[in-house]
Amino acid sequence: MVATKVIDRDCGELEARVRGFLGRHPFPVLRRLHVEMDGDAAILQGIVGSYYERQVAIECCKRVAGVRRVVDQIRVDAPTPIPPPYQR
Repeated sequence: MVATKVIDRDCGELEARVRGFLGRHPFPVLRRLHVEMDGDAAILQGIVGSYYERQVAIECCKRVAGVRRVVDQIRVDAPTPIPPPYQR
C-alpha cells in the first residue's frame, strides 16, 4: 500500500509538470487540454483547431522528464470557414 501512495504522488507530480509545460507554450489551446497520468503514460484529451497543434501537444509531452508514452485522445475540430458574402 505504501508503494501505491508513492506511485500516486509521483503521478501527481508528473501530471503537474506536464500541465506546466503545456501551460508555458505560446499556443493558448494547449493550456485547455485535459491531462491525466497512467503511470508514466500521459493521456491527452481535448479539442484543438489543427493537426499541427495536436502534434505540438504530443511532442511537448514527450519532452517532459518521466513521460515514457503519450496516449493521444485529442480531437481536431477545425473551425468552419465563413463563406464570402453573396455577390450578384
